[in-house]
Order: sequence, then structure tokens, then C-alpha cells
Amino acid sequence: MILSLVCVASLPTTTSSTVVATSAPVDVSVVPPTVPVGQSFDVHFTVNSQFQGQANATVEVGTCSGCSNIWKSLHMGVYFGYSYDVAAPGISTPGKYFVTVLIVIPGPLGGAAIGGGATFEVVASVTQTQVRSSTSRTTTRTVRESSTTSTQAPFDFSISVSPTERTVTPGQSAAYVVIVNLISGTPVHVQLGIKNMPAGITASFDPQSGKPPYNSLLTVSTTQSASAGQVAIRVRGTGGGRERDANFTLMVSGQTQTTSPQNLSNSSQPNQAAFFVGLIQQNGLVIVGLLVILVVIVAVIFARSRKPKPIPKP
Repeated sequence: MILSLVCVASLPTTTSSTVVATSAPVDVSVVPPTVPVGQSFDVHFTVNSQFQGQANATVEVGTCSGCSNIWKSLHMGVYFGYSYDVAAPGISTPGKYFVTVLIVIPGPLGGAAIGGGATFEVVASVTQTQVRSSTSRTTTRTVRESSTTSTQAPFDFSISVSPTERTVTPGQSAAYVVIVNLISGTPVHVQLGIKNMPAGITASFDPQSGKPPYNSLLTVSTTQSASAGQVAIRVRGTGGGRERDANFTLMVSGQTQTTSPQNLSNSSQPNQAAFFVGLIQQNGLVIVGLLVILVVIVAVIFARSRKPKPIPKP
């Protein structure tokens, strides 16, 4: 059993049971829409209903809607607004089948559930018999059913980055979304990488590869030693023998300046003077009264000190 998950951008951390319903809570499709006998296929689905946090999704394939008598995937975590691909094994019996995606959102009283589904067909070689009445001879031939007889265009894809510019200070990180779209052909895995990354800056993708269309969360981290200025960074996608590039910019601001102890001591002197001036303005009468009392005390002490001593009698 192989699970291939493709997810996008910034992931929430809290959990809530609030769900905003849409006309299609979960869009589901099968790639390719007509599957040959024994050939594996991808179940592609997008979670449209809005909720906070992670929900649990289960993919089921069966002969009826909601049945899992053919194949059932393991539970996996999903987030709203993200697209996912799940690889399903081949089916040995031709016919019409159903694929159902059930998503359970945790919350009080068991949470809530949303879902979606799609039908697809498994085809095989069949035998057709033609009868020619003129010769009374039966001719048998083998015909391969196919959804199209035209020649399919070769695989091609495009990538872009949103937003195209972020600003950080040294030691911080910035988040971007890399969008990989399918232009033509059958989707194959596209690997993402970074070109011309300067020193002091690192990048990581989540996920690093997937089948288009898909989105990847790109986190660019800087160290304290990262040089200030504008940094041009290039994302390269490689897959199916093709390479496609997308450019974006990271602005690293300058280091925050600190005040030296000498400057702090010098700057504190005007503040102290302003403090005493304000204190005098607010308590002027009290200070004047204290000064008057102090002057009187000093005068009394001075007067007593100058009083002549009595002359002793002989």
C-alpha cells in the first residue's frame, strides 16, 4: 500500500469543530479517469470546507458508494485548502467503481464529518464478433477499450512562488508557497530544489516532491550572521526530463544597534536634572518652607555661638 500526500502552505496548530459547508466539501477525482485492469491509479482530492487544525481522512474504493470492499487507505492527517494524492492498487475485474473520501474533524461530541466521491471505470480487452451474411463466416477480433485514441501531448509543467518578496531580520524565517501546475501530459513526480543559496540562509520544502498540480510550503531561514541586503533566490523543479525555474526575493534587514554603557551614563544626566526640576516645580511651597526653617536653625546656632562668656569672679 503506497500513500503519496501533497499539501500546501502555512499549517494551523489549533483544533476546532467549526465547519463552513460548501457546495463540494471535498472534490474527488481519479487519475486517469479510465483505468486499465491491474494498473494502479491516483485518487486526487481537495479539502474545501474550512476548519481549524488537522482532520483524519480515509480513502475507500468499492463497488458501491461508500463501500470499501475493494480497497481502503490508512488514516492520514489533512488540512482545509490543501490537495492530496493517494496511490491506489490496480483492480483485476473490469466494471464501474466508486471512490469515497471521508474526513472526520475532531471536536466536542465526536466532531463533524465531511466527504466526497467520484465514479470511475476499469476496462479490459474484450472480444467482438462480426457476422458476414454473404459468406456465413464468423470473424473474431480483439479490441482494447480506451478513453481516447488521439496522441497525448508530452508531459510539461510550470512553477511559481507566492509571494515574490519577504523581509526578515537576521535569525528569523520567511514562508513562501511554491505552486506546481500541470501544463500537459500524464503527471509525474516533480522534485523541488534551491539554486544560488548564499551563506547564512537555508531552505526547506514540505513536501519536496509530488505530482502536479500541487503546492509546497517553502521555509527560508536566516542565521544571525546573514548579510543584510536583497537576496535573489531561484527555485528549480525537475521531473519528466524537464526543468522549470521560478525566482523570488528575500530582504534581510540590518542588525539592531545597541547603546554602549558610556552613552547610557551620559544620557542619564539630563534625565536626572529633569527629574529634580520637575520635583521642585511640583513641591515648590514645601521646599521653600523647609529652606526657611533650615535658615532659622542655622541663624540661632550661629547667634548662640557668638554670645560672650561670663568673666569669672576673683
